[in-house]
Amino acid sequence: GTLYALNTADGKTLWSKAASTWIWSGPVSDGTNLYMGDANGKLVAYPVSGGSKLWEQDLNGAIVGSPCMCGGKIVVGTEAGTVYFIDPTGKVLQTISLATTMKVYATPASAGTLALVAPTSTASTDPVLVALDAAGTTKWSFIPPK
Repeated sequence: GTLYALNTADGKTLWSKAASTWIWSGPVSDGTNLYMGDANGKLVAYPVSGGSKLWEQDLNGAIVGSPCMCGGKIVVGTEAGTVYFIDPTGKVLQTISLATTMKVYATPASAGTLALVAPTSTASTDPVLVALDAAGTTKWSFIPPK
């Protein structure tokens, strides 16, 4: 896959970067950098202005959903059912392993200081929405009534 940065005024390509494999989601930006995940579980950072790769983190599963920004941190989930909180320098701050029956395909959402993660599960007793704080603590989870 290839990551393209486009001029929003005219749609012309400003720069592009080849990825090592498929890119299944869109990048997220903090205004300075772009962060994107790929099918090999790599989270990669590039400056918005273009240029060389800033850093790369190997995570433990394919990244299907886009990363999100939450409280100045990058939050990303993997197909292996792990959620990561990463700072803009690439340092992994928190690693949260969900139940073994859960995978994260959807893009996490930011709700104030909480990251909302909607895992896919094979078990009917697993939550469909989990709220995590920046310390990686589950603040609440939601399981719909039967």
